[in-house]
Amino acid sequence: MLKVLKSYNSSAFSVCSQRALTAGCLLSLAVSSVAFAGNQPGTDEGKSSGSIEQLAVQSFTQLDNLPSVSAQCWLAPTLYAVGDDSPAIYALNKNLSIQHQLALSEHPAQPNGRVSGDIKADLEACQQFEHEGRTLLVMLGSGTATDTRERALLFYPDNGEQRWVNIRPFYRDLRRVVGFDNTQFINIEGLMNYNGRVYLLSRGSHGPNVLFSLHESDWLEYLTGEQTELPAATAQTVTLPALAEREATLSGATYHAASQHVFFTASVDKHDDGGIIGSLLLALPANQLSDAPQLDLSNFSYHLVYQQKPLASKVESVVITDYQQGHFKGILAADNDDGSSQFMHFSWSSN
Repeated sequence: MLKVLKSYNSSAFSVCSQRALTAGCLLSLAVSSVAFAGNQPGTDEGKSSGSIEQLAVQSFTQLDNLPSVSAQCWLAPTLYAVGDDSPAIYALNKNLSIQHQLALSEHPAQPNGRVSGDIKADLEACQQFEHEGRTLLVMLGSGTATDTRERALLFYPDNGEQRWVNIRPFYRDLRRVVGFDNTQFINIEGLMNYNGRVYLLSRGSHGPNVLFSLHESDWLEYLTGEQTELPAATAQTVTLPALAEREATLSGATYHAASQHVFFTASVDKHDDGGIIGSLLLALPANQLSDAPQLDLSNFSYHLVYQQKPLASKVESVVITDYQQGHFKGILAADNDDGSSQFMHFSWSSN
């Protein structure tokens, strides 16, 4: 039995089932209406086929002078962003204006402002860590090509220090852990840390969606050269909903410590003409994560819409910028493989 709660402020309304109100997944939407059927994300009953709930983004900003954004980290009041073929790390304010940029070492720009595909690091993930009393941003290459994309960038915002680390042996070991054959490969798109562990997301572009996890201390010691032994990782395959009969693939993640919630992003490509079918946001309490071999996140998914239409953008990452008493505000970043970048504000409520 569905219950519709209407609030006409900002021309928005929220929809929840009676059960979801107690399970903690009342949506806070602005800009667009919502239409759906079935049970709410976060319940243990699942949802009917084709019943993915919608979540409207509240603003849309396109930046043509920031190429191919694929990863972002929020260090209030600054959003650090990098593209998979961008020649710099970009610092933006909450209004999504570029304040300054720092050139990536070893990655010169072509005349079009982008890094050539044969040398780009394909940085797709970013996560903040604390290391030896300093804030460290770790940015990861996708691992989809040898040498150039099997690297990590260690970036210290306090002085702009950059250090490239070859993690090829680690990436090759991840392939062994998940049991990939010669036709499959990892495609690391997201990175987060939670409860003493680090999680790496592999997009299911040439294999299944996979969530790798390992001890955070081992991970940092390996990246910083304090140990040479490969950190031991475990792997889970991840099930996501489908859009237009195509299963979504993982693209980003963040953990919000104050609320103990995890947010994932995922998208669906058309494949035939390179277009985008749509993107998803997944929001769930972190304690819903488990160490089971398979992890089904379908019940925590929201189909992103803008101006009452499916968002035709390839969302790559998510950050949370504001939180108060169960109400979240955040920023989504999208790369449509055309050399530009898109950013969107959104809100969500767990009450």
